Amino acid sequence: MNEEKHDEIVYEKVSQITGLKFKSLLKNSGIEFEEIYYVKNMVNDNETFRLQTNEKAIFFKNKTDFIVNFHNLILDSLSKLNKSFEELQRDNRDYLIFGGEKHVFYKHEEIATQTEKQTKLLEKFKYFYSKIL
Repeated sequence: MNEEKHDEIVYEKVSQITGLKFKSLLKNSGIEFEEIYYVKNMVNDNETFRLQTNEKAIFFKNKTDFIVNFHNLILDSLSKLNKSFEELQRDNRDYLIFGGEKHVFYKHEEIATQTEKQTKLLEKFKYFYSKIL
């Protein structure tokens, strides 16, 4: 199974569990869903889900937990993108020497696209949160 297909299957499971739809915003955002696990504590029988992304793992028991934890993951990821952009600006000369103008251009494009997509995801999750209050 190819990686893109696997990501879609994981997204579909998350969507099924939470009832949330945001697939188009996730595509090309830089956030990838790698695995979803159902975890049961054998001592106290507490049950939770663990979503492994390329950024980090988040745990949630229900829709509200997912909205809050994924919102926080997006904020962390946007912060990393901002730092990457600042680094690219600061070290632009090094990137030009070692990667060339095309590398710098593509890196700017990648950061811009991911920032735009993640900002839209953030807005969507603020909207989801407002609906559960």
